[in-house]
Amino acid sequence: MSESASEVSLSALPAHAARFFVQAPHWHLLAALPAGDAAGGARALARLLALLPAARRLPECPSRLTLTAVLPAAPALAQVREAGGAAIAPLLHRLAPQWHGLLPGLHALDLGGGDRLLLALGAAADALAELHGAAHGLALLGHGWPALLPKLPPLCQPQAGLWLENAAQPGLQQALRACGMQEAADGFCHYAPQWRPRPRVADRMAAPMPHAAAPARCFIVGAGLAAASLAGSLAARGWQVAVLGADAQPADGASGLPAGVAAAHVSPDDCLLSRLTRAGVRATLARAACLLPDGEGASWAVSGVLERHAAQDRRLPESWAAFLGPDDPANPGAAPASAAQLAQAGLAGAPAGAPAQELSEALWHTHAGWIRPPALIAAQLAAPGIEWRGGQRVARIRRAPHGWQALNEQGELLAEADLAVIAAGFDTRALLAASFPQAAAVPLTALRGQAAWGHAADLAAGAAEGALPPFPVNGHGNFIPNAAGIWVTGSTFERGSASATPTDEGHAANWQRLAELLPAAAARLQAQWPQARRFAAVRCAAPDRLPFIGPLAPAFWQTAEAFEAPEAPAPAFEAPWVYAGLGARGIALSVLGAEVAACWLHGEPLPIEKSLARHLLAERLKASRRQTDCAA
Repeated sequence: MSESASEVSLSALPAHAARFFVQAPHWHLLAALPAGDAAGGARALARLLALLPAARRLPECPSRLTLTAVLPAAPALAQVREAGGAAIAPLLHRLAPQWHGLLPGLHALDLGGGDRLLLALGAAADALAELHGAAHGLALLGHGWPALLPKLPPLCQPQAGLWLENAAQPGLQQALRACGMQEAADGFCHYAPQWRPRPRVADRMAAPMPHAAAPARCFIVGAGLAAASLAGSLAARGWQVAVLGADAQPADGASGLPAGVAAAHVSPDDCLLSRLTRAGVRATLARAACLLPDGEGASWAVSGVLERHAAQDRRLPESWAAFLGPDDPANPGAAPASAAQLAQAGLAGAPAGAPAQELSEALWHTHAGWIRPPALIAAQLAAPGIEWRGGQRVARIRRAPHGWQALNEQGELLAEADLAVIAAGFDTRALLAASFPQAAAVPLTALRGQAAWGHAADLAAGAAEGALPPFPVNGHGNFIPNAAGIWVTGSTFERGSASATPTDEGHAANWQRLAELLPAAAARLQAQWPQARRFAAVRCAAPDRLPFIGPLAPAFWQTAEAFEAPEAPAPAFEAPWVYAGLGARGIALSVLGAEVAACWLHGEPLPIEKSLARHLLAERLKASRRQTDCAA
């Protein structure tokens, strides 16, 4: 394909269809391809990517574009490059570091400048059912669409354009009319049903969430990963965001941890938490790569992480066996640790009395590492459109004639905006209760954690070489040997404790964890341990151990006063929003949750499967306290 590949892709559409597509903010390119047709998938993806540079040269092109490709499997980038040529080379260069872990499911990949590629991988019918977010333009490649068309109406905006590469498929025209498509010339149709589609009551995510028509003003109460990540996601979409923190500087509470591990949860059944954290770690590291100017090694690094657990615990899903080849884009990046990796961690031999098979259960996470949360928080809050306001102790929030207000204990106005979000960790519970008496029933629990840290340069001289691993080790506790000059180990999990004061008991518990996790590293740190610095904070956890984000359920906040405002707010702003419950997984899930919320607000396609996203919706707190199928 030549340099003009993008122009060829656009010219393949009728003139009126091409113009429509380049003005639409969300496109879906859907390819009905048989399993195993890697070449067909590469060509389809190349054609989709080729639309982007051509669209970007047009003045009417939206500022943010979402491209969705539904394919049986992720093709090799080399095949996509061969199919697309030089026109898409910059995009492929951007995608290359992200082209891993592309298991069946939905994956959000960064194309730069706010643009993104959603890869929906697997059987077409299953993939279409998991997409959420109505598109303005759809292009259908391949064959077999008459049977799949009933899946499309939930993915179409009213008057959405639909272009079919092969409009002569048997039964296609009848199927188009049956699902509300109005025929036009040259294979181009409009979605204009004579009825109003009715979402299934059982599927909350089937209907678009009430969303803002345009960026607005927002204040966020909080200063940790949740608050900063949401502020960053909203500001990137043009919002004006005020972040109100009680302390003078951000990164308070649990988010003040000097450094933490960024690694996905792994379970034999690839449970809900495993899938969420896999997507979340990808999102966090992608944002770190974009925002932290000092690059890897100063505030974060993809160093790889060794995960060690008891024998027979947390084995890899059997279904992953087909994706463990190093050149397979679906390679999940988690595999049994090698003997060399175990030796680097000082685990070449099992501790005395340990089961012989214990070390064989260790896993190696390739696409994992460590990050310093305060650095990521500061970078996100520095984005245009965000105003950090420290020393703002919000006592309550309330509805006002023109939006929401944040007040201090004296009743003085601290902030006013269209949307109010409480993202204050465990303090969210008290602030909600002070604002809405019935919100005292919001089921939040305290989860105290204590860690220890010190400067790597202060480690005892003369200790054995190689006693410290060159990468983080995770398991029952974790150890980061060198995060930009510091080591960190911990942490405790003390449910029901709301004290942030470090204790000797917590310090001793962390020593015991380290000694069991990495005996050689513990021996190296033994002389320094009494002088090690202590960090303690209170995390916030929900009953199902998952974060929650979005508008609070009406039962928790609605009062007669709430409806006295002379001007009715936009549906998206009617309720107060919350973002809390991240527990000990703030690093893994904060950015992902923020992106889910921003997509909900703007009616954008979600970055994860619909069946996963519904577990993050704050409204779930009104009805269920059931535990998930994974432990924290």
